[in-house]
Amino acid sequence: MEDFKIKRGIVRDISFLSTMEHLTKLDMLGNYIQGWKPEIFSDKPLTEIILSANQIAVFNQSSFPQHIWDNLKYFSASSNPFVCTCNLLWFKDWLDDNRNKLSTNYPELYQCLYPDEWKTKTIAQFEPEKYECQPAVSALVVIGIGLGCLAGVFLLIAFIVYKGRYHIKHRMLLVRSLQPYDRLPDGEEFVYDAFVAHHVENRVWVINHLLPFLEKQRKLRLCIHERDFLPGNFIADNIVNNMKVSRKVILVFSEDFADSEWCLFEATTAYNRIIAEGASSVVIIMLEDIRHRPVDNTIRNLLLAITYIEWGNDRNRQPEFFRKLLDALQ
Repeated sequence: MEDFKIKRGIVRDISFLSTMEHLTKLDMLGNYIQGWKPEIFSDKPLTEIILSANQIAVFNQSSFPQHIWDNLKYFSASSNPFVCTCNLLWFKDWLDDNRNKLSTNYPELYQCLYPDEWKTKTIAQFEPEKYECQPAVSALVVIGIGLGCLAGVFLLIAFIVYKGRYHIKHRMLLVRSLQPYDRLPDGEEFVYDAFVAHHVENRVWVINHLLPFLEKQRKLRLCIHERDFLPGNFIADNIVNNMKVSRKVILVFSEDFADSEWCLFEATTAYNRIIAEGASSVVIIMLEDIRHRPVDNTIRNLLLAITYIEWGNDRNRQPEFFRKLLDALQ
């Protein structure tokens, strides 16, 4: 099959496309697609792609193999709920460089939905401060320069204060996370005891292990997107609004979580909450060990800021896991 089209349907998962070896034209306008694994397109000779009006937050260089980006003749991704953060900069540059391949509704219908400071602005207008998109400065590098040259330390500190205010706040957060547990006040504004951010591939673990213990045994009320998100709302709106009315946020880290743009959005929203309310407002469950693999700076900073709770398949270790989890949710 060379030309595949499903318009205004209910398609969420497009992994079935992996079997279409000769696919050259893809039109999935008006579905519910959030993302996909890039390898499903690895051998496709695609030259036309239409993914407008879906639920796609970010395109990046790895969304498609490089040969597809290079060979595209027509591309349309308008009316998606774009999250305008540093992860979108590559796509912004690609759009600017390939206007001749885009539909006529660029840039008007390529709008940012989040964060609020860029809401209703187009991707073409998205211009973050340069320091916001720089990788975190290693404390070991700063110490090494200080030992080598005292004058260099003073210059480096001056530079970091001016250019790296975000990362300074993160280092202060590390100190704060070592202080005695800072309990969030109970209040009527909290609808849920905890918001559970997890990848759909880890849903079975959440249903079989997390919900029975916290909801059935401990009578806590959790917010999980499969059950509690309002249908018809943008995914980003559901995440922000439900996280706001939850007393705690639980992040279930896994390989799939680290690779998902929507999970990264949840992690970024949780990190912003830590900065505003303290490290005790977020709980990290290490379902799969992602410490030694490449991850986004936000996830790396969360792992530095919070002591995570590690899940083990050994039944003898699970009571200790649940005890630590319950303590963190107090």
